[in-house]
Amino acid sequence: MILSRLKIKSVSRKYLDSIYKTLHPDNTVLPRGMTLSEKLEEHKETYVYIIDINVPCGSKNFDSMRGALDEILTIISMIENISRRLK
Repeated sequence: MILSRLKIKSVSRKYLDSIYKTLHPDNTVLPRGMTLSEKLEEHKETYVYIIDINVPCGSKNFDSMRGALDEILTIISMIENISRRLK
């Protein structure tokens, strides 16, 4: 198995909740063999949204995982840009 872990840290729980609400519906339909888990943790005054993606070994599966990560990062980038513009 190949594991990729993405951690997004913020002092704002509301910000991470908005990312979760945006990403979660898209993360429910996955390519065959891929698993994805999400969780939100609190560490003192910081919140961490953790996304783990697992795929079986193989170049096709690695490409699927890379595509999923790219999509997640693109969505996060859009949320960040909108957030900055609204401030």
